[in-house]
Amino acid sequence: LRRGLFVKPLPCRMERHRQVIFDGAHNPEAMDLLLKSVTPLTNGKPLHVLFASMRDKNIASELSRIGTDAKDVTLTTFSHPYAKGEMDYFLYVADYPYVEDAKMALQNLIHLYPDDWILVTGSFVFANALRLQEKI
Repeated sequence: LRRGLFVKPLPCRMERHRQVIFDGAHNPEAMDLLLKSVTPLTNGKPLHVLFASMRDKNIASELSRIGTDAKDVTLTTFSHPYAKGEMDYFLYVADYPYVEDAKMALQNLIHLYPDDWILVTGSFVFANALRLQEKI
């Protein structure tokens, strides 16, 4: 099992492509563990988070936790009937910018911060969809 995971890691579980990390953390406990794992990896470089979630998730504690470790958080959406859209984030847009196009948001983060770390998270469906679109 261990050897197999080294050969073929699980998609969207701390999956790293250059400076972008794709992870499907989608609840407070998973987000806490993810950020504890990512922080040492960054070696003190800033962490920028691109976040999207399903509508049934209460994201208040997740965003609060991300906000303590990340330099900034960008909210977005993705193509899925249960994905949160701009209106679903109305409580958070005062603190975090919203960008409708997740692929464009990721490309902008990569362009603006070529030496920093970027974390794509909030949902397995989102992280995987963006990972496949980006073809990093």
